[in-house]
Amino acid sequence: AFGLTVAVIIGSSSDVIMRFYSEEFSDAGPILLMLCIGQIFNVIGGHAGSLLSMTHNDRPRSLSAYVGFIGFIILSCILVQDYGAYGVSVAFVVSNITISIMSNFLLYKHAAVRGFL
Repeated sequence: AFGLTVAVIIGSSSDVIMRFYSEEFSDAGPILLMLCIGQIFNVIGGHAGSLLSMTHNDRPRSLSAYVGFIGFIILSCILVQDYGAYGVSVAFVVSNITISIMSNFLLYKHAAVRGFL
C-alpha cells in the first residue's frame, strides 16, 4: 500500500517534481508519470519474482526476466525512432507489466501461490 501511495503522489505531481530540479526538466513530467504508472502495476503484481526464487523456481523467474528484457529492447528500438524518450518509457512500462504477469502466472503454476494483491 505504501508503494502504491508513493507512486500516486509522485505521478500526480510529476511536473512539479521535475521543475524542482530545473526548468529544463519540466518537459519530462509525462515520462515520470508513465514510469509511475508502470510502478503501480509493479506494486499490484506483488513479490512474485522473489517468491519464485524462495520456492526454488529460479528458471521460471529467469524466463520472465528474459522475455521482459527482450521485449524492452525490441519495443525501445521501434518506439525510440518516432517518440524518443516517451517511447522508451512506454517500452519500459510494457516490459514491467509483462514480467509481472508472467511471474505471477508462473508462480501460481509452479508453487500454487498467488503473488498479487
